[in-house]
Amino acid sequence: MANPFTILASYHFNHINSNSFTDSGISFSSTQKQTQLSVTPESDWGDIDSFCNKYRFYQDNPLEEILSMPSHTELMSGIDSSKISEKFNGETSSDIIKCSQKLSTYQILKMAGERFVSFSSQKIVHVKTLYTGLSLAGLSFEDKQDVKLAQLLLRAAEKVGQKEFDRAKKLLSRCQCVASNEGTSVQRVVFYFSEALLERINKETLNSEEFKGSVINEACVKRNVQAFAAMHQKLPFFQVIHFTAVQTILDNIETKSKVLHLIDFQILTGTHWAAFMQAITEHEIGHLKITAVETVDNRGAEKTGKFLQSFASYLNLSFSYKVVSLSDIKDLKEEHLETQPDENTAIFFHFMLRSLITKPICMKNLMRITQKIKPSIMVVGEVEANHNSPSFANRFVEALFYYGGLFDSLEESMQRDDRDRMVIESGTFLEGIHNIVVREGNERVSRSVSISVWRAFFGKFGMMELELSTTAMLQAGLIVNKFDCGEYCTLDVSSKCLIMGWKGTPLFSVSAWKFH
Repeated sequence: MANPFTILASYHFNHINSNSFTDSGISFSSTQKQTQLSVTPESDWGDIDSFCNKYRFYQDNPLEEILSMPSHTELMSGIDSSKISEKFNGETSSDIIKCSQKLSTYQILKMAGERFVSFSSQKIVHVKTLYTGLSLAGLSFEDKQDVKLAQLLLRAAEKVGQKEFDRAKKLLSRCQCVASNEGTSVQRVVFYFSEALLERINKETLNSEEFKGSVINEACVKRNVQAFAAMHQKLPFFQVIHFTAVQTILDNIETKSKVLHLIDFQILTGTHWAAFMQAITEHEIGHLKITAVETVDNRGAEKTGKFLQSFASYLNLSFSYKVVSLSDIKDLKEEHLETQPDENTAIFFHFMLRSLITKPICMKNLMRITQKIKPSIMVVGEVEANHNSPSFANRFVEALFYYGGLFDSLEESMQRDDRDRMVIESGTFLEGIHNIVVREGNERVSRSVSISVWRAFFGKFGMMELELSTTAMLQAGLIVNKFDCGEYCTLDVSSKCLIMGWKGTPLFSVSAWKFH
């Protein structure tokens, strides 16, 4: 039986070349030809259900099933380590070692993957032999230790996947001797992934009364919010997403509208709309409406409304603001949004749709209302990763590289002993890792999928993707260049959407849509 963790041999990135760091912060790749999408009548929900059931959109849908083509994490057997370079953007271990600067987290994980695969064909592998094999000559002592540590983690994950829990625990014990939540980015990644693997073991070996899963309380949530505010002062990710969305809406609305209605799902601080307000003062907008839809806590949205109202008064802009607070998005009704026939409407989904992938009633209700409103434009900001495979091996490797990129971004932008950094890593990042590694089935409340999956899904609702303007792309590049770490942030165009990455690892996407 093939080892499922030889998935590492085929791991590569489709969107971003790891060498594409440009002075402007933007690298344009060849675009794919737009596929014409057929309009789905509002009442034809049988076709939508057929699509979702066929591709398990509301269950566990590996990317390759939805697109009917091999995924970059397709399980592959019989691949030896000499072929791995073909799958990692052509970069070999020798190429990495020739580089005099410290290795990135991605490069270390890649080398660990090569070493892991080189042992996968061996019938017996002793723990001590994991420290031999592919040469690490030329690397610094710290990088060598990190490669070996990541290799141990992969071996432990393999044993967890094979339900060899005693052997997995021994390997994880060795990981924990070296890994640290205060060390290098690799040591931190291994520290938190080891925690997740141990919790998965406990969940599968202990009874329900003995097993106590991790819980994030309200105080932790508050600390995470504060820490994220500090993080976004150091990293350009959210600013690029928000202001690319704002520019794209400006590019696609009628600037002489009597009423402009913006519907924002999870508005957060709303500073992106303050920039929007400034921009439309140059146009003949009669009145601006913003509706914030919240399903968690509306106190933040209310505070945002007061800020925006004050700013609108300062600009002498006719403005109204409303919060729609719901316990569940399935309860959303068209009348909650109070749209009018003479309005020019735009919708912004910010990291929300991934939480609805396992909730067909919620997702269909949201899309049905969106169809009825028929906005001039819909902008979607999402995680660019495939964390929705039913295979534990697939999910683990995808998550390892994805979070490796996130941890690396904090390594470059924040001190190792920064309190906010440690709160983010032990709170939001750890919760995300647990959601992918520990939980199964309906327990996995959030499931990220790639832009290719969203294209297939939105196409079933009669939507077409819009190309982001040159202005939006240039503005994204300007934002990136304002940050000290901007040289490591990659911006790329995949078909018609913006893919933002870190040292070549795709992290987030921004795409624009409208109905035919």
